[in-house]
Amino acid sequence: MMDSFKEEWYGHTAQTLHIYTNKQKNGSCTTDGNWLPPLSDDICSPISCEKPAAPNHGSVLGTRFLYQDTVLYQCDAGYEIEGPTERVCEANKSWSGVEPQCKRISCNPPEPLENGIIQGINYFYEGELHYSCNQGFELLGPSRRICHVDKLWRPSTPPTCVSVTCEPYPVIENAISVSRGNTYSSNITYICNPGYHLVGPENMTCLADGTWSQPLPSCKETRCETPSQLDNGYTEYDNVTVGSSVKYHCLDGYSLDGEHLAECTGKGIWSYPTPVCKPNPCPVPFVIPENSVVTETEFYVGQKLYIKCRKGYRLVGQDVMTCDANETWTEASAKCEKISCGPPIHVPNAMVRGLFHHYGDMVTYSCYSGYMLEGSIRSVCLENQTWTTPPSCK
Repeated sequence: MMDSFKEEWYGHTAQTLHIYTNKQKNGSCTTDGNWLPPLSDDICSPISCEKPAAPNHGSVLGTRFLYQDTVLYQCDAGYEIEGPTERVCEANKSWSGVEPQCKRISCNPPEPLENGIIQGINYFYEGELHYSCNQGFELLGPSRRICHVDKLWRPSTPPTCVSVTCEPYPVIENAISVSRGNTYSSNITYICNPGYHLVGPENMTCLADGTWSQPLPSCKETRCETPSQLDNGYTEYDNVTVGSSVKYHCLDGYSLDGEHLAECTGKGIWSYPTPVCKPNPCPVPFVIPENSVVTETEFYVGQKLYIKCRKGYRLVGQDVMTCDANETWTEASAKCEKISCGPPIHVPNAMVRGLFHHYGDMVTYSCYSGYMLEGSIRSVCLENQTWTTPPSCK
């Protein structure tokens, strides 16, 4: 181009070119690259920028990249633009502004779920949250929420966990109930009316499935055990329900050891244990056979005293004495007679000396002249009423 000209290109539209000579002349560069009026054979080249690169997960809209051309940026679904959405090709052959990026759309962390669990750690676009409740609670609202392009969770209202509720608690006959509600894990306690006792669990609990725990208790009329019959006595009572009483009596000659009156308590037991009828004491028996022996040291009504004779004596007659209810002894017809072996055994050709033939007595034998004694010269009367073996004379 001529030295007297200075040219500038500001785009692909025609601009006024200032030509500096002695006289100022004007020329225009047309869109086809020619000067009007023609100045020379030089051609004007338009300024252009490099084709912009598309961001990750995005694209560039625009096919012309010359001076003052504009390109638009957009992101794929689930991503949002970070930076300018459009850029202009400038005279320095670079694009205006900074290169934008496509950032993945994400929702804010969800609100905590009281008494429940939220599953899902992906809060990006189309990420899902799954809601579930702890045992004893049920979900009220959606069980799933999705992150949308507007960075909000849908459905917009989060679910809640409400406590499981049981039906009204069962009513038990002859009982009062103490309730602590009918929601999950609530208890109800049953207390039987006086005169009744609980059969089954004292408490019932509202379970996670909305039912009451089983089995259902009941209140049964409280009864005491039938009073035991007394040995040597008897009992008096009308019934065995709570509040009723029993009286104990002993036969003649016996005295009550324990309480004579007991009441059936609310626990189903008698207020006092069953007493016993103990025999009254009897005096020491003074009328006993001569030469008899008494080894007992205590005597009481109903006792049987068996008479025993001293050694060397044998019993003849009734050997039992009994203490009656009037605390007296029956008469005994027994006697203790001294044991007798009878005449000593006869030994041929021998003479016997000894006048007494009772237990422990002894006789002696001696042979006639011309005979010799063989064996013991003595024979003793034994307890079995026999003599020991006598000698012989040969």
